[in-house]
Amino acid sequence: MKKLITISLLASIGLLFSCGKDDGPAVSANGSFTFNGESYALTHAYKEDFGVNENGSFDVDITLTSKSVDFNAGNFNDLTFVYLDLNTSMQNVLEAGTYTYGLERDEFVMVDGIVGVNVNVDNDGNITSGTSFEVTGGTVTVSVESDNYSISFMLTGNENERATGSFTGILTQQD
Repeated sequence: MKKLITISLLASIGLLFSCGKDDGPAVSANGSFTFNGESYALTHAYKEDFGVNENGSFDVDITLTSKSVDFNAGNFNDLTFVYLDLNTSMQNVLEAGTYTYGLERDEFVMVDGIVGVNVNVDNDGNITSGTSFEVTGGTVTVSVESDNYSISFMLTGNENERATGSFTGILTQQD
């Protein structure tokens, strides 16, 4: 069941980003995370705004990746990433602050996330290789200076998976 959820979430990343126009190549960033004792680079970052939630908070998704990704292409090969579904108090803005994992959308709550290492995903959203886990706990801390974001995270999964890392750079907007 967990694998099915993870596959569905990975497929959602592609579908969510594929709906918008191409804003050009992603802006490079500096970051990394540690998972299972290994360190992985994060060099690109993407942001997508999904508007208002039922309670008045706003849905902002962040995907940090190991390489530039064309989300319109559908296939993802050898991709390492951290996907974070965050909720803010301002529309279209990733606010500075600490986001804590929770089950319901509200201001400064992370409701979903996935960590993937060397993942290949086909057009149907099926993982064909790699390692991934669904985030079920943790925190994300965001600092903002002008257009430059600093994001640090400590994420956990159901089977005691842990990913800890940080990223600094500009987020490429996806529509």
